[in-house]
Amino acid sequence: MEAKGYQLTVFADDIQISHDPNIDKDVVLMELSELLQPLGLELALEKCSSTQNGGKITFLGQTFSQTSTSSLAERLTDKIDKCLKVLEASPITNHQKFLLLRSVVLPKVNYAPLVDFAPKTPLDSFDNQYGPIDQMVFKYASDLFAVKDLSETEQADFFTNSASKGGLEMVVPSLYYDFMQAQQQAVLAGGVGIFKALRAEYLKTLQDHPGVPAIGYVINNFTYLTDNELFNLIKHRFQVLNKELDSDSKCLLCGNRMTAQHEIQCNRNAGIRTVRHDYVMKKVLAKIDHHRHPRPVDKAHGNLPSSDKLEKPDIEFQYQNATYVLDVTFAVEANICNAFKDKILKYGGTYGDNRVIPLVLRYNGTVYEKSMNLLTKYLPEITDSFLSKHCCLAVARANEEAKLRYTSLITNALHDETIAIKHGQKRDRQAPGRRAPRAPPGLEGVEQGKKAKLKATLDPAGSEQPLIIEDLQHE
Repeated sequence: MEAKGYQLTVFADDIQISHDPNIDKDVVLMELSELLQPLGLELALEKCSSTQNGGKITFLGQTFSQTSTSSLAERLTDKIDKCLKVLEASPITNHQKFLLLRSVVLPKVNYAPLVDFAPKTPLDSFDNQYGPIDQMVFKYASDLFAVKDLSETEQADFFTNSASKGGLEMVVPSLYYDFMQAQQQAVLAGGVGIFKALRAEYLKTLQDHPGVPAIGYVINNFTYLTDNELFNLIKHRFQVLNKELDSDSKCLLCGNRMTAQHEIQCNRNAGIRTVRHDYVMKKVLAKIDHHRHPRPVDKAHGNLPSSDKLEKPDIEFQYQNATYVLDVTFAVEANICNAFKDKILKYGGTYGDNRVIPLVLRYNGTVYEKSMNLLTKYLPEITDSFLSKHCCLAVARANEEAKLRYTSLITNALHDETIAIKHGQKRDRQAPGRRAPRAPPGLEGVEQGKKAKLKATLDPAGSEQPLIIEDLQHE
């Protein structure tokens, strides 16, 4: 048929034929049928269509007329709408919904600019093609992650930027239209084999951005996150956890001001910080190449430093026949430089200043730049993406565990206070003039022997805001 000037495009059991408009479509179909018959193939004439006489055809999802090509956007807008409704109604966690959105739903539509042959229209018309798909996806994601307070630009950056820039790496058709159209032309010119070269070139443009919470490394990973853990990560990403909830609100246990992450900062709940630290330390230990002979510094391995103090680094390893140590710590931004220096001062006398690697992590899941520089030199297998993933995961899970423990501590304190008040009243009646029992630690500000009301307040969701104890006016 090509000898007669026909141009055939075949995909599986679909055939598209381009021919001279002066040749009647029925003639073309008859010739094709005769060609297929010796091969044992039959042409389904009832499924055939033509652009002749104002008709349209659809091939590989693209609709063509005699003079134009229709964009895929309209059909895909309906598809994404149905998919999002199914996803929203699914009885799964928000993290699971996002994973399905990114890996199953979006690929149903974001491929379109790569194969769409419809010409790009003026901007206003173009936005009416693929723009609504982006808007629907962003609207759903903003509800999913509770980031409605962000501007549209901030939301788009968060959803679509690379993980190294603090984003979630969602690919949406309108935003990536020009990029994917360029890839289409490159593939048409260079063949399918060009994909590897295109990918390598794209990855060269990805740069690390120290200090930006790279939670995408956790959220895009198929590690189970509860809704509360997910929201903890989002709050860390946008640095909203250090704000005081109420200038008059103080922790009943330690007396300090309440912030949105006080549960993990409270000195009465300090054990949870050890859990967070140990999680990261064990992940780092397992990641270090075995030829460096990594091992924890502890009594079992007989490598504790000869010191009267209980202080010790976390990990010992070999580098160029010398012993180096690494110690993990979390620090707030204002104290991050001192935290780095303190580790060197603490262990430099035993191991040498240049053999101590302080691994200082921020609470938002990012790595202190000086720590990262040392890791790059001595432990290149410990990458920033690896640390961001496990640091964020440790922070999210520790925060959630801290809420549970903090609530338990408050409950026990309230129980002890109730017993103390009742016991004090009974002692007052039995032995006038004797002092009531001393309040449990943290409750000294509550007047004993009188009626007192303590109100424990949680947010409506039961865990989104810290538990606050307010000392109400005595009756």
